[in-house]
Amino acid sequence: AASIKEQPIHLAWGSGNSNWESSHRAENFFTPDTLDHHTIKDVKVFTGQTTYQSSIDYIVAGAIKRTENSAIPVDDAVTIEYTQDIPPESITSTTLLKEVGRRVVDEVLFCVGDENGELVTPSGRFKPSNVPTNNLYLKFTFD
Repeated sequence: AASIKEQPIHLAWGSGNSNWESSHRAENFFTPDTLDHHTIKDVKVFTGQTTYQSSIDYIVAGAIKRTENSAIPVDDAVTIEYTQDIPPESITSTTLLKEVGRRVVDEVLFCVGDENGELVTPSGRFKPSNVPTNNLYLKFTFD
């Protein structure tokens, strides 16, 4: 935390990819046993009136994969409804996708957990510390 405190710190935000969180519907085949859809959530797989069950007939782990004892016929087309999820950011990323703004930090403080502390965060309350700790409190001003 001490070395981070000494660095220039910015908080930036971007608009991201317009496909993130968008809904899709596709007809496809499991070939061989995997569909080519990645980083998805809220998946529904069906054929006509038959809706297949997640974890029983298929699994979603990066791609949609047919399970070994699935009720989904091997060579049948299925319809998939899903939401495109936000992909994990690459550890080597140095920029945001479609950056729209950034702010320089106003205040950087070492802090320690304290249930009566004046620094209120989503993860708890803290109080400032004059000695280095593993926790940093960062304050930014948005206008």
